[in-house]
Amino acid sequence: MKAIVPALVIILIASVVSGRAARDGDGEPPDAAGAAGAAASPAAERPMRWFGRSACTLTAEPPIRDRRNDRILGPARYRCDRPGAEVEFTLYLQRRGTGSAWTTIDSRPVAVSGAATTRDRSDRQRTVSIVGACVEGAYRTFLRGTVTVGGTSTAVEHVSSTVTDPCGSARAR
Repeated sequence: MKAIVPALVIILIASVVSGRAARDGDGEPPDAAGAAGAAASPAAERPMRWFGRSACTLTAEPPIRDRRNDRILGPARYRCDRPGAEVEFTLYLQRRGTGSAWTTIDSRPVAVSGAATTRDRSDRQRTVSIVGACVEGAYRTFLRGTVTVGGTSTAVEHVSSTVTDPCGSARAR
């Protein structure tokens, strides 16, 4: 019993710190200065978060090659427990330039709510993508937005792993 109290204190402190890390930000996607912080943030490591009585997962997936159109896709998935939530985020496809700075290639706002955020919809219906041209470089997908449950909004963000030259084999043909 004595070991439970310190464990609960650690969990409480971690919850407060992770919530603060997710809210810190200036509304812009991370660049070279913010990239390290965003990649190491608790939101980047653990995309599942509890919002009131509902848990939601927002995940920026690593960019992939769309072989049909010879383009790069930056996918993101979301899923909430029933009865769902109001999920609003902006999805970014980013490319690392010659230095270490990330440049946004394109962005797309996404807004979905209620049952459309739950398993009542298929995984495919709960996946959105952003598209970019096949150009040599390192890419990542990034999302930043809010999840609202019961009138309480919480900031969320997630950064995918970096993929180097996802279309490299397309140019080698």
